[in-house]
Amino acid sequence: MERTMQLNDLVDALPSVLGRLGGDPEIDGVAVDSRKVEPGDLFVAVPGVDVDGHDFIAEAVSNGAIAVVGERAPQDLPGLPWGAFAYVRVLDAREAWGWTCAAWQGFPSRKLVLIGITGTDGKTTTVSLTHSILTAAGLEAGMISTVSARIGDKEIDTGLHTTTPDAPDVQSLLAQ
Repeated sequence: MERTMQLNDLVDALPSVLGRLGGDPEIDGVAVDSRKVEPGDLFVAVPGVDVDGHDFIAEAVSNGAIAVVGERAPQDLPGLPWGAFAYVRVLDAREAWGWTCAAWQGFPSRKLVLIGITGTDGKTTTVSLTHSILTAAGLEAGMISTVSARIGDKEIDTGLHTTTPDAPDVQSLLAQ
């Protein structure tokens, strides 16, 4: 599904915006990996344990990013083509990434009743049982587990096999 959003609409969803530079471009996509940025995208520069997304802002802009969300002040990011992209400074870029993905999908969780299951062992079994009970009760139910996702009658091999899927994967599944 093709979608676009104004940067201002995405920024409105972000907590702890510390400042911004540039205009209100129309955003065609969102990315957290500079190698996957396409023209018209918003790039979120998330600092990690081994790699800092701020080090890849120039690459993201070169690949077509027209807006960037990051934690660093512009004066702490020398050598970038300022003026070629809008910049939004936030307190926590990882948190901003989650909110950006939710806003991009139209905040699907706000239209659903969600049940979260946590723990060390038995999560997949508990999720499957809960899904079966809700479905048997005549309720529409979906589920996301470490193994797969089920939306209505459709089983989706997520390929995730991880306890906590990344924000765009979760929001995309919730939107379905």
